[in-house]
Amino acid sequence: MKPLWEAADFFRRVRRQLRFGELSRAPLQLLRLELRGDLAECEWMARPPDPWDADLGAGVAERNQTLQALRDALAVRELMFDMLSEVRRAKFRVYRPSATESAELIITGTVAREAPLLSRGWSSESTPAQGTPFWICDLVSDPTGSRRQCMAANTGQGRSFATFLVGLTLACVGIAYLSSGSGKLAFVVGVVILLVSLFGFLKIKPLEGKPAQKAAPTAMKLVGAFVAAFGWVLTLFGLHVSQSVGGRIVLALVGIAVTLFGIVYILPAAFNKNAIWKS
Repeated sequence: MKPLWEAADFFRRVRRQLRFGELSRAPLQLLRLELRGDLAECEWMARPPDPWDADLGAGVAERNQTLQALRDALAVRELMFDMLSEVRRAKFRVYRPSATESAELIITGTVAREAPLLSRGWSSESTPAQGTPFWICDLVSDPTGSRRQCMAANTGQGRSFATFLVGLTLACVGIAYLSSGSGKLAFVVGVVILLVSLFGFLKIKPLEGKPAQKAAPTAMKLVGAFVAAFGWVLTLFGLHVSQSVGGRIVLALVGIAVTLFGIVYILPAAFNKNAIWKS
C-alpha cells in the first residue's frame, strides 16, 4: 500500500506545486504514471504558450514554451525522487498538442537518482527524425543546445565527502589516542572509511562535467594542502610532545594558525591565479 499512497501524494504535489509555471500560467496535465519495482514511467502534456505571449515577437512564445517544458521536467524529476522512495529510475515522455496528429512527442529520456538527466528532444524547426540528444540541465540555461556538458555536482559527491569527513575525524582521534586500544581501533576504522570515501569519489568521477574554472597550479595547490594538513598533525602530536596544559595549548594554537594560513591564504591564491574574471 505504501507505493500507492506515495503515488497519490505525488499527484497531489504535482497539481499543487506545478499548477502554474514561470513562463506559462496553464496547468501541467499528467497523463500516466506507472510503477514497476524501482522503475517509474511518467507522461504528461506540456503547457501551452501563455496567452500574453501572443503579442511578443516571432518565436518568443515557442521559446518560452520550450523552456517551460524543460523546467517542468526537472521539477517533476525532483518531486518524483522526493515522494516515491522505492523509485531509482524513471522514464519521462512529454507531449504537446499537434495539428496533424493527436499529440507530438517533444521530450523523452531516462533519469536516475545518481545520474544526470539525459533526454532526447526536438526543436520547433525540426522533425523527430532529425532530433539530436541533449542534456536537459544545460538547456535550461542554454536553449540552443550548443553545449553538451552537464553540471558536475550531484548527491553522490555530497555523500562521499561526508564519509570522507567522518573517516578523517576518526583517524585524527585514533592518532591522538594511539597508545590506547580504542585509539588504535578508531584509527583503523577511520582509515577504512577514508578508503571507502575515495572509492566513492572514483566511482562518480565519470559523471562530472567540465568545470568553468581553469586549472590552477598543481604545485601551489599541493603546498596549500600540505600546510593545512601539517597544522592538524602539529596540533595532534603536540599532545604527546608536551605534558603541561599550557604547552599543549600553545602547540594547538600554532597548529591551528598553520592550518588557517594554508586554507585562507595559500589555497585561495592558487585557485585565483587562473580565475575566471582574469581570462
